[in-house]
Amino acid sequence: MIYEARIYAAAGQPGLLGVDNFDCTIVPVTVQSVAVNPGWVSSNGTTTGTVYLTNIATVDTVVTLASANSGIASVGSTVTVPAGSDSANFPIHAGFVTKDTNAAITASLNGGSQSGSVQVKLLGIKTI
Repeated sequence: MIYEARIYAAAGQPGLLGVDNFDCTIVPVTVQSVAVNPGWVSSNGTTTGTVYLTNIATVDTVVTLASANSGIASVGSTVTVPAGSDSANFPIHAGFVTKDTNAAITASLNGGSQSGSVQVKLLGIKTI
């Protein structure tokens, strides 16, 4: 999504006014990437995802989140990037798995989206 605008500027002294036109292209902030650190989590555990924007947010910016498989890895529906920042963290809650399973986490904003991946691992249980 790209916007085009024409800006009219006027300056001068009383009685003398200079006017000029400027064309500009306004590109809205979108999601640059989604990272998960660490990139894996144990079954029924929690890890942290981070959404990165293409520029610093000038106002609190709500980013939409989605999981490709919410039974494997669930996220809240949104995360807010605070004004003055270009990223925000969000929790990823893992479900129970019977084998190591990957899930894609997607973040969307202003018509753009990016995905990251988390692996939910079945950790072995030691018996005595």
